[in-house]
Amino acid sequence: MKESTKLKRKLKQNQDLATKALKDKPEWKAAKGYKYLEDCKPGTQITTSTSEAILINIGTGSCTVIVTEWFGHPENTTAHIGKRQWALKTEVKEVS
Repeated sequence: MKESTKLKRKLKQNQDLATKALKDKPEWKAAKGYKYLEDCKPGTQITTSTSEAILINIGTGSCTVIVTEWFGHPENTTAHIGKRQWALKTEVKEVS
């Protein structure tokens, strides 16, 4: 068999594998006890491992939150408090 034919077959196999991987992607779930921001309603008070916030608006790719408390390094507090954009797939807990 010609070398060019072998390369074409190998390329075709790789393309098929990549196409299948893009179609059959896994369905991700949030960790136990957590939920994604996209599953919360606006106005909900939420908490993450490093902050507490209030969900204001949910967009197509991100959501707007107001961070009320920061538990991270004290020097970074002013950089994280206030109105922020977070990804919809951020894992959060709802505060009751």
